[in-house]
Amino acid sequence: MNFPISWLAPWSAMVAAAVFPPLVLLYFLKLRRREVPISSTLLWRRAVEDLQVNSPFQRLRNNLLLLLQLLILLLVVLAITEPVWKRAKAREKLMILLVDQSASMRAVESDGRTRLDHAKDAARRIVDDMGENDQIMVIAFADRARAVASFTDDKAQLKRQIDAIEPTDGGTHLRDAMTLAEPYVARFTEELGLAADTIVPAHMILISDGCVRDADELVLRRGSMELVRIGESDENVAIVNMDVRRDYERPEMINVVVRLRNMGPKPASRDVSLFIDDELKDVVATGELAPNIVGDAGGAYGAASAPSNMPAEGSEKVVAFEPVAHEAAGRIEVRLSGRDPLVVDDRAYGTVEAPRPVSTLLVTHGNYFLKTALAALPALPPVILSPEQYEQAKEEELLADGRMKYDVVVFDAHSTSRLPPGSYIFFGGVPKLDDVKIDGRIENDVVVDWDDTHPILRHVAVEIIHAVQSNRLRLPAQAETLIEGLQGPVLSLLMRDRRQYLICGFSLFDDERTHLNTNWVLNEGFPAFMYNALQFLAGNVTAGGNRSVQPGSALAIPARPGVATVTIRRPDERTDKAPVRDGIAYYADTMRTGFYTADGAADRNATFAVNLFDDRESFIRPNEDFRVGAERIASTTGEQRVNRPLWPYLILAALAVLFVEWIVYNKRVLV
Repeated sequence: MNFPISWLAPWSAMVAAAVFPPLVLLYFLKLRRREVPISSTLLWRRAVEDLQVNSPFQRLRNNLLLLLQLLILLLVVLAITEPVWKRAKAREKLMILLVDQSASMRAVESDGRTRLDHAKDAARRIVDDMGENDQIMVIAFADRARAVASFTDDKAQLKRQIDAIEPTDGGTHLRDAMTLAEPYVARFTEELGLAADTIVPAHMILISDGCVRDADELVLRRGSMELVRIGESDENVAIVNMDVRRDYERPEMINVVVRLRNMGPKPASRDVSLFIDDELKDVVATGELAPNIVGDAGGAYGAASAPSNMPAEGSEKVVAFEPVAHEAAGRIEVRLSGRDPLVVDDRAYGTVEAPRPVSTLLVTHGNYFLKTALAALPALPPVILSPEQYEQAKEEELLADGRMKYDVVVFDAHSTSRLPPGSYIFFGGVPKLDDVKIDGRIENDVVVDWDDTHPILRHVAVEIIHAVQSNRLRLPAQAETLIEGLQGPVLSLLMRDRRQYLICGFSLFDDERTHLNTNWVLNEGFPAFMYNALQFLAGNVTAGGNRSVQPGSALAIPARPGVATVTIRRPDERTDKAPVRDGIAYYADTMRTGFYTADGAADRNATFAVNLFDDRESFIRPNEDFRVGAERIASTTGEQRVNRPLWPYLILAALAVLFVEWIVYNKRVLV
């Protein structure tokens, strides 16, 4: 516990203390007296006592004047040292504590305690310092927010609720917490009997490491905010992504690739271990990873609250394990060796299904080239439907376990909104989504650039591709352009919401379907493209990639017929119940990473993996320049205290003692 009083000039006390010895010495010295004849001996005894008192080196007797003078000097010396009293700074009467419980708050500090532990300590100190009429509410937040305690002045209740806050592995989103606070402030205003348009100055105290991803998107509309900054550690190596899939040509083999990133300011090295069903399969040494010295906007390390999307050279590494033979369904886990402050990103989890042949659905009015290419691939013979048959097909004909029953669906010159979770290839059509549009036609576009490093374009001669007519595509920013034309994207890959869309801007035939629209189908590169595309899109499906989500994401679990509830076994061995509605059980309490197993699901081996995979949470250096929108928020490392100078009170006390000393002296003289 910090001592509440400190001294601004302690060295001056040593100089001032030099006055004490001369004062005491004056009381030891003998006075030089002259001889005077007297007429009587009545005062002889009084004179003898006076001589004894003033004899040198005699033992001091009780002397009130000496004690008072020493006290005066002591008070003056203390005043010279400029003492100050550190007391809690007065805040607004209405306070909202926003306690960060995100993944980065699980980082362990040098004292062996987590940042969340320190955050709860800071919250308790604020509660201890609250005044008689203060009201405090507590909100805990990560990627979602919840009210821990509504406005109250009950310190014991507030502390109990603060102690009950548990860590999560979610991201840090402040918007929900600020939005949640508004109705509580409005309700408190109503309870005070104030007008609805009256603004009560609520003061928000954010207790966090300041690594808030949506802070720049927010605006402080009412009240004020301060940041109690938590944490000091900044070293961390994280698994930021993992890909698990079966080999397309040898489905009994499992391929696992992970991406690592050093988030700290110092070089680091780790060993990466691969486990399948808790059995060690392979270990790979990463070698030295360079420090992550690049911040957002290309600034110096620590200049921003999160790392740049472009990591510093050498700070990131992709590790590919040797293919492992495993013909059954299984759980995949990758572990980093060593210890760093944040453990949650040292593990990555995935699932793999038992191998099975890839199935395809071709939606077309008739296309010899697509039929031939799909039939020649190492997969089941394609099922062929016309666009009308596809749109009119019953749900059970297309769906299985809540997703498309075919591993890949190929659309030939057809756009559709009927897109259950799955993988799709569009030639001359697009998925009907809000941000995917066909904006006119392009004549004789020219290919100008392509990504020949992408698996889909491996061994594909892109430079010879020519199309007579193609669609002008308008795609969202997250769409990855694989082939770029002079007037826009020609081939793009869009992944979202358990769906994959490979969109080709041109169709293979013209609108009347009487002439070829492209020379691509006459080149040996087209079968290679179809092989690569099917391998890439079906690989994610057969690896169970649809069962890996981030913390806080909802799981959609198809249930067995007749099952009313699905039992979820969590990574912490607790179990939850999820009710089944329309054959699907939805479960959203996925705030901890690890494996979640569903009992009662249609798939007997229904296991879902939850992974952090969040660069911003893994970048654990506390943010020293925290802003909400354009407004910089003042931050401290603990409770705010102000210094009240005490020297004026000491001087007043010294004057009071001096007055008493003057009275005592004059009284003795008069006597």
